[in-house]
Amino acid sequence: MVVTGDAAEHDLAARVVRAAGLPATANLAGTTLLGLAGVIAGARLVICGDTGVGHLASAYGTPSVLLFGPVSPASWGPPVLPEHVVLWHGDGSGDPHGTAPDPALLAIGTDEVLAAAQRLLGSGRGTTPDRVQHALGDQWPQCRDQLRSTADGVPGAGAGRGERPVDRLGDRRRGRPVLGG
Repeated sequence: MVVTGDAAEHDLAARVVRAAGLPATANLAGTTLLGLAGVIAGARLVICGDTGVGHLASAYGTPSVLLFGPVSPASWGPPVLPEHVVLWHGDGSGDPHGTAPDPALLAIGTDEVLAAAQRLLGSGRGTTPDRVQHALGDQWPQCRDQLRSTADGVPGAGAGRGERPVDRLGDRRRGRPVLGG
């Protein structure tokens, strides 16, 4: 499992990583956009809010659990496909530019998210290396190299065995979910 975010969220991501009991190497906040795209394209599962990470997961066909707050998934949600689970308890009346978390987002429970993630992980849906390479096209070699240099040592990614996450993209038996932000 890894935690992502932009460079300004590095300290917040570090606190989340520590609270989750993950090693510091699980903090990928500040990864380049291309590196982030590669992580998402090769992820076994993405769990995130209604953010750009969720849109990338949808575009790459990466299984995802997407949490929606004030904005209806009918407006900005992923395609209605089995590999995307949308969780929303809103009525569309919230403020997407509010300064506090929307009550609809806060109404989504941990058990609900975990159940959706388990369903997707158990479904055998995932990303294959060929899909990742196809999705990234000409950017694949650069993305692969960035992933190898920035994500080396990510827990559960084969570190210590001479492997890196990009060497096993789509390996559903040993892959780890990505927690996006």
